[in-house]
Amino acid sequence: MARFRMKRRSGAGHAADASEPESSGASMVSGVVMLALAGIAYWYFTDFESSQDESRRMNAIVALIYTIGGKWLVIGVCLLASAASFIKAASPRRSAIRRRPGSKARRP
Repeated sequence: MARFRMKRRSGAGHAADASEPESSGASMVSGVVMLALAGIAYWYFTDFESSQDESRRMNAIVALIYTIGGKWLVIGVCLLASAASFIKAASPRRSAIRRRPGSKARRP
């Protein structure tokens, strides 16, 4: 069986290295975006439920979640993702806590 190796690309236009931690600012922005998306989803589904429309076009995954649990499940998923982003932004960096290899522990 043949094995393939992927070369790691670097430079402009390529995704950041997966080992680099995401900044807390980016986590905060993604949390705000998901919070706004939850508000938009609430408005969209409330409008859909109160209108006389029999159907609307929407993403298949969102439609499946809506079919299973209604608008509150869709909004709950958005709010859960938002809360996870805020928690990630607020948590201390593990790299700041870890000692560097070869360094000795400081004693108070």
